[in-house]
Amino acid sequence: MKLNVTHQTHYSYAQQVKHSTQYLRLTPQDSSHQKILSWDLTLPEYATRTLDAYGNILHVLTLDQPHQAITIVANGVVEIEDNTEDDNCGHLSPLVFLRTSPLTLADSAIRDFASRYYRPQAQHESLCNLMGELLLKMPYNPGSTTVKDSASQAFSAQTGV
Repeated sequence: MKLNVTHQTHYSYAQQVKHSTQYLRLTPQDSSHQKILSWDLTLPEYATRTLDAYGNILHVLTLDQPHQAITIVANGVVEIEDNTEDDNCGHLSPLVFLRTSPLTLADSAIRDFASRYYRPQAQHESLCNLMGELLLKMPYNPGSTTVKDSASQAFSAQTGV
């Protein structure tokens, strides 16, 4: 299956800033499950491309002139393969994705919601059901949350980005 992906991020500041640096992880990699057929980042300035500590493609965008807004667009075509024999999603331990931070910490309301859908004998189906119900409970609503809002706050407000 081929996916045409377009993702736009728009940063705006309450007042003009003199300098900003953005660390952009918006470039997918080829793997046993996906092949990147084309990919492009549209940025306001040149960005340095490197790899982060986990091997992800990282662009560092530094703007040294005054600005009040930044628009970044990632666009490309990705071919996805259903490779059920190979469930290894790269070289990272899945434990990496279980780390918490103050913004991602699940409160009792989130844990209670998730536990209603978990069935050990049908983990994949459980996860699909959970994600479907979460989308119904918390529809995507641009502008309804910010980077300062925690998962608990967004879950409680029943909306988010």
